[in-house]
Amino acid sequence: MNTKRLYLLSILLALFPVLFIWQGLDFTDMGYHLVSSRDILSEPASSPGYTAFLSMFLNSLWLKVSAPWGLVGAKFGVVLVYWGIFASSYVILKDFMSSAKVLTSLLITFIYTQLTWWISYNEVTSLFACLTLSSLYLGFKLDKKRLYLISGALCALSFFARLPNIMMVGFGFLPFLTEIMMGTDFFNKKIWKGTGLFFVGYIGMFVLFIIFLKCAGYLEHWIHSIVELAKLSSNASYHHSTNLLLNTLINDYKKISTIGLILILIGSSFSCFLKRYKHFLLFLYPALAVFAFYMGWTYFRTYYRIHRLFLWFAFFCLLYQIWLLFTHRHPVSRFLSLGKYKKKQYFDFINSFNTLFGFCRLPPRSNSEPV
Repeated sequence: MNTKRLYLLSILLALFPVLFIWQGLDFTDMGYHLVSSRDILSEPASSPGYTAFLSMFLNSLWLKVSAPWGLVGAKFGVVLVYWGIFASSYVILKDFMSSAKVLTSLLITFIYTQLTWWISYNEVTSLFACLTLSSLYLGFKLDKKRLYLISGALCALSFFARLPNIMMVGFGFLPFLTEIMMGTDFFNKKIWKGTGLFFVGYIGMFVLFIIFLKCAGYLEHWIHSIVELAKLSSNASYHHSTNLLLNTLINDYKKISTIGLILILIGSSFSCFLKRYKHFLLFLYPALAVFAFYMGWTYFRTYYRIHRLFLWFAFFCLLYQIWLLFTHRHPVSRFLSLGKYKKKQYFDFINSFNTLFGFCRLPPRSNSEPV
């Protein structure tokens, strides 16, 4: 694809979120979060947002900066967050596929995702996750120690952006697992370098942020929010109780495992079919194009609700991806074949299963909604 088309895709990706900052204000989630963010600076004791303190704090700072531009300025803050997510995702993906495919994939992902239009903990969580992973990837690729430290620091900040993000600390083991996959000896110091530096950065930033909370007068409120959250999570009748969330997690992964096994069987059969009848690909691409057009039209017509048929569209694309993996044509193969474990392509299935399972968990459409 020529440079002009790449520029066009980049402009489309950059401008698309700007289209949705002109539609006004709702007084449910958006109004609640904007007020809570404002109170973080003006009335710290009255703000309920300390379990997502950093997200609220960033939004509050942006509200101060964007005050002359009113509601449009407040909404534009999340556009900057989306641009950061796009850029950090591009840093990783560009090594595994063409720039055109990366930009197109990001645009499609953005179109088919239900988004919020203020700086909320969901978007800030995604931003810190992407920044953490891109820093880890570049640290491994360029062998730069400081990037491992930076990735750990960013991961620590994600914890303060939303408390459940403490689970992201698992990212720190990715350098260790990567070295294992590359065949590095278990007793080699190199195998622990990336992970060790990550946790040094994580602990260092955690301590620094606690000091900031103490000096700024927020620490007492932050600790109080954790105590209150612990009380709520111990209440079995609460919809976010620990027991309910744990049971949901177990049941979800049972479903994911079942879907995964089914897709492996179907994908294997599909890849064998394509190897024998390659002319079928001539019909595959037009079918995908028709489905994509129909899903896009339905998506906008029904107020950002994803049509059920999009699940089949995603499933069809997934089968094609599996065929590419089995025939060693998928771009991820170029990375996973660097070490002696050349059959590691199957790890890519994990992401596919979670993506498809995410579509399966969309809330069912009621009979009163348009189809």
